Amino acid sequence: MVNYKREVIQMAESNQQIKRGKSLKSSFLFFFSVLLVLLIFSESFITINSFINYLDQKKSLHTIQLTSELMLGTIELSLERSVSQAALHIQDPVNSEFRKLLDRQRDLGNPRIQYVIDHTDLPIVRDRLKDVMTRLDKIRTDIDRNLSLPLNQRDESIVNNIHVFFPQTIEDARSVSNLLKGNHTYLDKEIQALESLQSFAWEAREFGGRERTYLAIAVYNRKDFNAEILGRMETLDGHALYAKRMIDSLFSIYEYSDALSEDYKKMNSLYYSDYYRNKELLKNQIRRGEFKENFGTFFQSSSEALDSIVQLVRSSAKELVPVQERIVRNAMIQFITSLVITIIALGIGFFSIRYSTKTLINRITEASQVLKKLAAGDKSSDIQLHGLQAVEIADLMEAARTFRKNMLELEELISDQSSAVNQTTTTMVSLEKSSRRTAEEAQEGAKKSLVALNVAQDGEKMGEKMNLVQDQIERVVDQMAQKIEVLGEQTSDISTIVSLVGELANQTNMLALNAAVEAARAGEFGKGFSVVASEIRKLADESRNSAARIQSILSEIKSSSQDAIQLSRKGKQFVEEGSTIVSQTTSKFKDVSQTSRFVSETIETIALNLKEQSRAYGEITSAMNSLNEKTNRFIQNQDFEHNRK
Repeated sequence: MVNYKREVIQMAESNQQIKRGKSLKSSFLFFFSVLLVLLIFSESFITINSFINYLDQKKSLHTIQLTSELMLGTIELSLERSVSQAALHIQDPVNSEFRKLLDRQRDLGNPRIQYVIDHTDLPIVRDRLKDVMTRLDKIRTDIDRNLSLPLNQRDESIVNNIHVFFPQTIEDARSVSNLLKGNHTYLDKEIQALESLQSFAWEAREFGGRERTYLAIAVYNRKDFNAEILGRMETLDGHALYAKRMIDSLFSIYEYSDALSEDYKKMNSLYYSDYYRNKELLKNQIRRGEFKENFGTFFQSSSEALDSIVQLVRSSAKELVPVQERIVRNAMIQFITSLVITIIALGIGFFSIRYSTKTLINRITEASQVLKKLAAGDKSSDIQLHGLQAVEIADLMEAARTFRKNMLELEELISDQSSAVNQTTTTMVSLEKSSRRTAEEAQEGAKKSLVALNVAQDGEKMGEKMNLVQDQIERVVDQMAQKIEVLGEQTSDISTIVSLVGELANQTNMLALNAAVEAARAGEFGKGFSVVASEIRKLADESRNSAARIQSILSEIKSSSQDAIQLSRKGKQFVEEGSTIVSQTTSKFKDVSQTSRFVSETIETIALNLKEQSRAYGEITSAMNSLNEKTNRFIQNQDFEHNRK
């Protein structure tokens, strides 16, 4: 037996070590699973965001292409505007060279605008550009109709206002680029730098081109500027210089490509240096009336200077697309990378879960088979704890092993319990007989306590009747005292009223005296009134005397009322004392009654408990006999099964 216990202790220590190892392994598997799930969720989120970013960047690429095309198209329209405005102010009919230049600019601008109309997905952009094209067609029709006429026959509203509605139409076409961009925000600094450069270069070309038109008209017509045109030129020159300063700031902030840097230097050299110097000389010559500059030479040199700005716009547009394409490729690579990582994480998770599930199922199956054998009475199969498994499964296997051990110990305990049950049964039979005798004696005591309870209850009832009588007497005395107090209060009120009557009598007497005096002053006319006043005075005296007598009688009544109130209060006090004595007597009877009732109930309860105890002893005796029979039967069955195997 000692060796068996030592073996059990060693087995328990071994199980604890195994369990600690399993716990560490299970904790590692748990944290690995949690990290794997977090990795899958985070990578899925990153993959979705990468895909959305890829789609956005693709849309941005399309938007940049359309915006650049629209920007270049408006530049061609700007040159068309310049040629058209100059042609409308020329004295002679337009020659074929002007006509060819005008048609060429229209052929260059229209396809670019139409390209944006055909390739945009935004209905509002398409409608706005169609409206611009419709307005351009009308402007061109008016221009062509006027160019076929001499200057003095042309429509002045067209000639004098072309500098307003044609540029406005170009501005409307360019503003559509904001609608094209919509909610697209370019976070890439290189994209922002190129778009800003393109925008300010376009403004420099537009405002500089408008100013050049006024100079070309003056050179061709050999006519000085008026004040209005000179003011327009200064405004346009200010806008062009502002655009130039912004371009300078961009080149000082950002690093552009070598090609853009060369175009920037060329623009500064041809336009803002050479052309500006020649432009100021030409303005001074025109103001002095010196027209030395040839129109063709001026138009050619100014076009080259303006083309240097146009080249900066084209170069920036040309570089925008590759930069955005690179951003699109990076977004696609990021999306593919996130997708691959997500797929790998899902694969690892799938195989990990599959392996863990398979291992758990095998261990559960093994434990189930061992438990089935134990249920059939086979205790020969031992349970092996091996392999990587969860703590819960290890606990299940250890519980099955402990169950087998307990089954072996139970066989030893059952044989010891059998003899103890027999001894307990004998003792319970003796207790049952003793409790039955005690119950009979308790019932006899309960009967005697009931007689004492009845006597106490009769005394309690008599006391309650005396309390009722005392209460009625006390209420009658209280009511009598209250009535007397009310009578006293009413007597006081009457006394107050009588006092008022006396006062009124005195005042009436005074008024009668005053009336007699006034009647005496009146002489003969007041004699009748004097008699009336004398009678009123007599009545007032009688009223005062009657009030005095009433006041005296009321004083006697009030004194008698006070004596009656004192007597009623003493009677009430005697009644209260008698009521207190009766209440105390009744309370004592109640205490005796409650004590008798408690004793009677306690004795009855003891008798009932003794009966129940006797019955319980009988049931325990039956149960012990039944347990003894089942224990003997179980031992016999176990011996039979063991001998059969």
